[in-house]
Amino acid sequence: MAPVPRERILADLVANADGTLRKLAKPAPAYGCRELFTSMLAYAEAHTNLAAIATLLAFAEDMQDKDPSHRSYGNFRWYARDAEVQDYNAVDFCMQHGALLWRFRRDTLPPETRARLLAVLRLGLRGLVKHLPPSTYTNIALLNASDLVLLGEALDDPAAVAEGERRLGVFIKTLWEEGVHEYVSPTYYGVDIESMLLLESLARRAETREVARAILAHFWTDLALNWYAPGQRLAGTHSRTYDYVSGFGELDQILVATGWLPLPNAQKGMRPFRFSTFIPLYANVQPPPEARALNARYPRLVEQTWGAEPFRARTHDVCEDVTLGISWSAYHGRMDIALAADFPCDRTARLPRLSFIPDGRHDPYGKKTVFDGKTHSKAFHLSPWWAGVQDRADALGVAVYRDGDFRDATGTLESHLLFRKALDSLWIDEARLILDPSHASTNRVPPGASVFLRQGTAVIAIRVPWTRGQDGTPSPVAIIDDRNPYGALRLTVSHAWLDPADHPARIQAGAAFWLRIGSGLADEAAFAAFRRSFQAARADIEVSTNALSIQVAGLRQPLSIAAHAPFDCDPVTSPQPPRVTLGFDGDDLGRAALEKCAVIQDYLKSRRQAPPVDVVADHPTVWEAEQATLTVPYEVATNDAAASSGTYLWVPEIGGVNSGGSGRAVYTLRAARAGRYALAARVLTPTPDDDSFLLSARTEGGTELFPETVWSPGVFKTWTWREISQPGGRGPITLDLPEGTSTLILRSREAGSKLDQFRLTPLAK
Repeated sequence: MAPVPRERILADLVANADGTLRKLAKPAPAYGCRELFTSMLAYAEAHTNLAAIATLLAFAEDMQDKDPSHRSYGNFRWYARDAEVQDYNAVDFCMQHGALLWRFRRDTLPPETRARLLAVLRLGLRGLVKHLPPSTYTNIALLNASDLVLLGEALDDPAAVAEGERRLGVFIKTLWEEGVHEYVSPTYYGVDIESMLLLESLARRAETREVARAILAHFWTDLALNWYAPGQRLAGTHSRTYDYVSGFGELDQILVATGWLPLPNAQKGMRPFRFSTFIPLYANVQPPPEARALNARYPRLVEQTWGAEPFRARTHDVCEDVTLGISWSAYHGRMDIALAADFPCDRTARLPRLSFIPDGRHDPYGKKTVFDGKTHSKAFHLSPWWAGVQDRADALGVAVYRDGDFRDATGTLESHLLFRKALDSLWIDEARLILDPSHASTNRVPPGASVFLRQGTAVIAIRVPWTRGQDGTPSPVAIIDDRNPYGALRLTVSHAWLDPADHPARIQAGAAFWLRIGSGLADEAAFAAFRRSFQAARADIEVSTNALSIQVAGLRQPLSIAAHAPFDCDPVTSPQPPRVTLGFDGDDLGRAALEKCAVIQDYLKSRRQAPPVDVVADHPTVWEAEQATLTVPYEVATNDAAASSGTYLWVPEIGGVNSGGSGRAVYTLRAARAGRYALAARVLTPTPDDDSFLLSARTEGGTELFPETVWSPGVFKTWTWREISQPGGRGPITLDLPEGTSTLILRSREAGSKLDQFRLTPLAK
């Protein structure tokens, strides 16, 4: 498909700006800061209604914080109704369009308006510097770095440009180490790609353009692997989505502009598609041909990490007629989709995906918004403990609802699998289910029964091998047709919910879902054989109030998940999660794309494997904190004579703010014989904002010695030995080291916290 003409995009942008002007003319208008800059740029780029730019600018001036004593100095209130800056991302979105307006169209403005705009942009640049999102906050980290470079260049501020380039360097190194944290988001991938397209096209320095190009290559590859062309959507699991049913988002803007998606036609009862992105006006938005080629390859197994921790991973099995994906742990934003499957469909039909929704507000379709406590209202679901495992066509997921998971709950507890009503057939075991289109219905699924969703040559099979309510009894499972307007059915586990005031000792509710996909089933005989095979496959369940162990017989190997209360740490699974940044059938295409960049090549030259620490059993073992395998943004400082050897380990602060990215320092501990040890560290933690770390330990085989724990040693302005203790004064952390090799992992929690040495002291058992 051909790219969309520039004239069509610009016409839509001007129409959006006209809508903003109409809002501003109303009494007590409701508007956001972002649309003010979007509208100014639209009128300037189209060279129309230029007089309105001064009016829009006046509203923007009113929304900007001009008090140098405020943390939000230079930033903007997101909404006109806000009394102060609440969402610090506002400056990043505003300055993207502000930079383009100044760079390309400032000469269209009258001198007075131009001077006022310059003052707003200079102050906005200060706001960008003060707002330092961590690299793990993927979309805002990229937007912020891109803005600093492009606005800094436009305003001839080399210090801001250098800081933007530094942040971009931290990001690409974190990406190489850990993958995309905000993984496969239909909205945030749009922000990511748009930011890097602008930077790759407009940055003055070739080195900066090269970094942006490498990041773009990673994202285009990621998109190509996870884009399901027969379903015309981003498939598999999502870290954050604003559309639980269809899985559409801002990414569509770029995909339509490139011709990757067809330009949607107006449909009765639906808002017409309208462009809101400027990026195609300033940048080459075409993906590389090799990405398109990847997207056409079936079947393909996508594996990727979204963090340094072992279970921050996802897998996605993509066949031409069906896909299945799972996240191995939950993305704790309460807007993730941790289990998903897709059939082919025409995008204009907006048919639902299969997706898992943990629900405490009887909102299975994600349409009831609640206030997020800061600025926005969003349709949050619950955030239970989640563990997943997948082996190609089979996926097993387990959700456990803990007492702390019921934020915004309203007295119901349900686990839903949404799926499309428009199917060729729907079965419960060997009985085909025929729904009455004129009546709502609830069709019970017996314990252990299998549900089959058939579409064309593909099938999605579902079993619910374990359920439990808060009263400790099994929960009923049913296929529910509530005649919703979204074309969705749902398989719902209705957990018994108990009021905590009346039942303080509630049992943790939960459910397990086992899905298997079948592809290329040519006829009824093949479909029947698939049903028989899945129904006969064994599921072994051992669950108590304190532990669970679930194993199912996958097509190629058993899949299992084992964990124990209080369900606040990683499970034990078979198979184990993948540790590939962005894999295609076992090849890490993500790192291959990034390693072409000189910044990554230099980083890899400096990234050394630290020698092991030999732990002795008869006296304390002391070693330097720098004796670690380090990842960005950890640094070894050499400027403190009071530290051992004059050096120490830290994540630097820039102007008192975290320099971005959590990073990790990994220590290999080699014990001559098994023993119990107390762990201590020599720290310099000068303020309450610089006095905590994250620590965890594992055996060489991956068994947890202790889960990741927040350690706050207290405020110490000189180097001080402190025993590493559990949060809340629950006593010291002891390490039961086995004979052989174990791993101690340090992650940054607060930049500015400094470590000089560690000490392991043997204890009598």
